[in-house]
Amino acid sequence: MDKPPLVMVCGKPGAGKTSLVDALRALPQPPSRRLPSLVELNTGGAFELTEVLAQVEVLARENEDVPQRVLLVVAAPDRAVEEERALVDALARDGLRSTVMLCLTRIDGLPPVRQWDPTRFDPTNTLDEKARQVARWADYVRDALGVDRGQTFLCSAAPEGGSYGIERLRDALSVQEPGLGAVRISTAWDRPKNQGLALPRGFWWWLLGAALAVLYGWYRLR
Repeated sequence: MDKPPLVMVCGKPGAGKTSLVDALRALPQPPSRRLPSLVELNTGGAFELTEVLAQVEVLARENEDVPQRVLLVVAAPDRAVEEERALVDALARDGLRSTVMLCLTRIDGLPPVRQWDPTRFDPTNTLDEKARQVARWADYVRDALGVDRGQTFLCSAAPEGGSYGIERLRDALSVQEPGLGAVRISTAWDRPKNQGLALPRGFWWWLLGAALAVLYGWYRLR
């Protein structure tokens, strides 16, 4: 079997990298897909940009024959993302920007804290205060880092708070086994597209005929 792709998980100490990796590994994988190799990049007691870049470069050289991604983890309500932005810019200079994915964790801790039901949470619901708080923070971090919405994932990996978004992130990271059809990956902001009303075949001809009949009847009554 070919070597699986490599995902380098990085972020500040305490951002929830270990909890996220453990939650991803604990999920069952669909028969047609497999999870890539997840490598957590540890930087000691501080987010050391040079150390993270050094680890990324070493892993990239050692795994140059497989696809690679960087999963940048930021925990709510952190807005001090200057180091993370510097990392994204450095990866862009190395031609790796397209491989950067953003995981925004611990969204259950944003206010109102008690208003958290992961089974009913909808980040697109503008009438929900929790969803508005999450959207404001997520928009700020995403814009500050310059990461596309399609590469941004909202997550909560804490079992006591109710996990959210782990399955969606797993599907985005997992790879399709050879010979199988493609699987569409959605993000937290995806909404069902309006498919419109399905009209029966020949509807417009019937409508034209009915209109002509009405006009003919009106003409006869004059």
